[in-house]
Amino acid sequence: MNNKFKCIYVVDHPRRDMHAYIWWASLLAKDNFKNFVISTSSISIKKINQIKPNAIIWSYARPQNAFLIQYSYLKGIKNIIHDTEGITYRCDKEYSDSCDNLTLKCIHGIWGWGEEQKKLINNRCAKIGHKLVASNIGSIRYEYYKNLKISRKKNNKILINTNFPIIDPRYGSLESDYKIWVNIEKKLSKIEFIKRCIELSAMRQSLINFVKELIDKNLFKPKDIILRTHPFESDNYYRDLKGLGVEISNKNDIAYDISRSFLMAQCGCQTVLDGLIQDVPSILIKPSFENIWSDLSSQIDTDYLQKLNEDKNEYYSFKKRNIKSAKKIVTPFLSNIEKQINYELLISNLFEPLKKNKILFFYTYFFNLLIRISKNLKDYLRFLLYPRKILNKKLTNEILIKYMLKKKIPYSIDSNNNIYLD
Repeated sequence: MNNKFKCIYVVDHPRRDMHAYIWWASLLAKDNFKNFVISTSSISIKKINQIKPNAIIWSYARPQNAFLIQYSYLKGIKNIIHDTEGITYRCDKEYSDSCDNLTLKCIHGIWGWGEEQKKLINNRCAKIGHKLVASNIGSIRYEYYKNLKISRKKNNKILINTNFPIIDPRYGSLESDYKIWVNIEKKLSKIEFIKRCIELSAMRQSLINFVKELIDKNLFKPKDIILRTHPFESDNYYRDLKGLGVEISNKNDIAYDISRSFLMAQCGCQTVLDGLIQDVPSILIKPSFENIWSDLSSQIDTDYLQKLNEDKNEYYSFKKRNIKSAKKIVTPFLSNIEKQINYELLISNLFEPLKKNKILFFYTYFFNLLIRISKNLKDYLRFLLYPRKILNKKLTNEILIKYMLKKKIPYSIDSNNNIYLD
């Protein structure tokens, strides 16, 4: 057991990436790996020092975990990024600039979803004199969904997907999200953030109006409508729809909700891709985001929607056109939409020898030391000046264990209460 290659998989959310990462960690555990599964809220310097991993697979490289990535680099641990969102489209600069240059130089590998993402990241690496770290691996998350055996016995519902967590977060608050977007990640200015919130409010209301129109025109009975909230979004705003008899899904896995549906609708949401894998077409509710998910969806009126609901031949013809067009657009951004994930490249990236850069090491050491001193001071002052808040965590060991017991996935817990598979 001591000779096994130890990896930490940092898991972000119980609905979005937990299932896939546990599935993948359990698969690799058979190949001389010892894989730890830790949530984003639990990963820390203490955990890293307890486990002493050979590699950490991070779910993103944003300012929130930059100092931990730098710390791992200083400890001689391989840092690999496999983003849980993964696809960049019409927001290339925002995506490629998600971390500072020092943090990027502390990353040894980026498991990209497709060729377009690989080019984008490697272009930035070349500009700062860093080795080309991005590889076209594919997505672990979608490889998992492709391998599911899904029953489709009662697929007569329409699935409506929301995508408005910024204006009504399920975890934290609007204030904390403002700090992340404006102060920490600096993606938006104060005015841009306010404008974004107004636009999202309009989208959310148009989505609710769409659901009510389906009911008012008797296109769908309330019991045949599933409204699925974004994993980071509260369902408080949709209580009126729940009162009408619409099912509000805030716990189910996406694959289960899609398996009950023959059609999806949204305002530019990545669930379009999940539907594509299950051959369920998607339609667009306006106004919407300008992104790849909007481009993969068809714009239709309610009269044609009624025809799709009543005429099977028309539905299958529409579905064939929609799926064919969507796969053509998405393939450069997700290589394993139909192919298998590049397992050989992934493994070779894990075992590739680390090369040390003394200048980068010393620069990172002093910068990281300052960040840790500052962070410890802030934590100490916060402890003295403010009462401790009981936070609603996205993911805990209890949730991870409950899921593995349900799926009959064998796991172990070490003396420090860390979950691992081997």
